[in-house]
Amino acid sequence: MAGEWQFELLNDQHEREKFSCGNTSLDLFLHTQAGQYNRKGVGRTYVATQPNETRVLGYYTLAASAVPFEEVPKALSKRLPKHPVPTILLGRLAVDQTTKGQGLGKLLLMDALARVLQLADQIGIVAVHAHAIDEVAKGFYTHFGFVQLPESERHMFYTLETIRKRHKPKKSP
Repeated sequence: MAGEWQFELLNDQHEREKFSCGNTSLDLFLHTQAGQYNRKGVGRTYVATQPNETRVLGYYTLAASAVPFEEVPKALSKRLPKHPVPTILLGRLAVDQTTKGQGLGKLLLMDALARVLQLADQIGIVAVHAHAIDEVAKGFYTHFGFVQLPESERHMFYTLETIRKRHKPKKSP
């Protein structure tokens, strides 16, 4: 199953019933709530499928958010006004068990960060944050440059400044 992937906004044609990442809450969100979140504007869920397929093999959700000023790392807060810091919440990120170890998690994260960078050209965003569901997820986010916020051992934070430095779009030849 390794190979090409396509990433798109979840729609009614996507088959999500068979999705299983091994975490019941992440599975149930995709099966029962992700479509409602999209329709109600609470969040946007993007899915990974194989070309010309509709079965969801991975997904993530983005939503507008803010982090309290007091919880932002000191090095960053020195340069910001003293009010909640505008962020994008990476609410969930999961891959189907059939795709584990194929790098899809990384590709989902890179797709999410690319979307955030596009949004940042249009609205104020200082960072992306995520609540790691467990220590494995925390390690995943840490590996890609997220830092832990002091108020919670699994609340992860990634500044737009760092994203821009590390994830520059590749220039065409």
